[in-house]
Amino acid sequence: MDILRSCMQNQGNVFVIINILEFAMGLLLCLIPMKKAWQEYLVCAYGGFLFGAFPAYDVSESILFMVACSVILAAGLCLVQYLYRDGLYLPVLVVLAKGIFILGSMILYEMDNGRSFYQTVFAWSMEEFFPLAVFLSVIAYVAMNFVINLAKIRSHVPLALFGAMELCGAAIQLYRADDSAFDKLLHDREGTSDILFYILKVDFSYFDEGAIFVMGLLAILAGYFLWNKIFQAVLAAYVERKRKEGSRTKQSI
Repeated sequence: MDILRSCMQNQGNVFVIINILEFAMGLLLCLIPMKKAWQEYLVCAYGGFLFGAFPAYDVSESILFMVACSVILAAGLCLVQYLYRDGLYLPVLVVLAKGIFILGSMILYEMDNGRSFYQTVFAWSMEEFFPLAVFLSVIAYVAMNFVINLAKIRSHVPLALFGAMELCGAAIQLYRADDSAFDKLLHDREGTSDILFYILKVDFSYFDEGAIFVMGLLAILAGYFLWNKIFQAVLAAYVERKRKEGSRTKQSI
């Protein structure tokens, strides 16, 4: 915890650097609406931190151990995706998990503010919700595999959805988040866990940014689908021009 406190208090630019990297990742995924292997590995690498950061920190309360475990898990997910790309498509699992975490954090925030859902009056923390979210993600992923072959999916939409979530989350945190406010959370284990979920962009409740996130996400997705049509039209025109140039070259020979 001391290392994390030092990073956030004395080197606040670490938080900014993380957001810039995630903003760039989201931008790349949204601006290049074509399914590429490196895009899939980007999402899988994030999945290593999403699934590994909190459990590793919960066990050790060491930021170094957390980072090491997350990196190892990220590399493992990328390797599994590479070796079993004909039978698995792990980016869908990561996107499902991220979506379930974000939706869960919003529901938990409402419950914590006295609003009940289905007659429930208790509130969970994100730490308590974590294993349920992972379980629901795996169940949803397996169920989807029974409906469609995810490994054969040709659509770029899952990658774009992930990119839009990262882009929107990073933009919100760069513009609105006051990293000095994190000092309140760094004095206990639960508070530090909340920061981890916030940095992973699956919980915006601390700064009450859930509604802003949803509106921003919808706007980015609308822009993505518009850009996709423009991109595909430009690409088709470029391919057609190259084809005609190739035909003229053959005829001249």
